[in-house]
Amino acid sequence: MVGVHIKEVKQDQLLGSVSTFTVPASQYAVFVTERGPIIEMVQRAWTDIWQWSRQPGNHRVFTGDFEYYPPNIDPNDGQVDIYIAIK
Repeated sequence: MVGVHIKEVKQDQLLGSVSTFTVPASQYAVFVTERGPIIEMVQRAWTDIWQWSRQPGNHRVFTGDFEYYPPNIDPNDGQVDIYIAIK
């Protein structure tokens, strides 16, 4: 899924192939990837996140995790924020 932040949705303005999803309000742990090739850095970060989530005291709620890719990101040397919903 690819998403974009919008302020308000008017159903009559959406194309038939466009769906909306509201990210649930939550507390989030934010993980920032290392800078580098995006695919590699995001995969590495998710490995670290799964290890982190197995540690005592870290409680994921699995309600709306998402990755934020800034505009004009360089796929060969970029950085991504990963938001993990927590208790």
